[in-house]
Amino acid sequence: MIALHEANLADLPDHGVLNDPWTYDVVEARYVAGRHPFGTLDLVLEKDGQRLVLRFTDAHNLAIDPGFPYSYMGLELLDVSSIGWERTRIRVQGSEDAPGIRFWAGDVQRIDG
Repeated sequence: MIALHEANLADLPDHGVLNDPWTYDVVEARYVAGRHPFGTLDLVLEKDGQRLVLRFTDAHNLAIDPGFPYSYMGLELLDVSSIGWERTRIRVQGSEDAPGIRFWAGDVQRIDG
């Protein structure tokens, strides 16, 4: 099995939890550490005055660049379940080359409101 950092993500499909995630602004991020190396990450997103939360469980390898979210790069949510990694089915990364947030997760839940 290939390592996370060696994965070719170019042809993987978008995750279906949220249509057009790059059109939302990230207005808040909350990380709660769990059993090493996993945690829970809530991303609060806003579009047209409406907010929603994406709750990522088994989040790991979290990286946040200086300048994020003010130099926003657009959010990309990929379904990596076809690769077959245990506890890793989602990749979150930027859709452009700008400061952003990147991590892997096992699952995601959309919470509206």
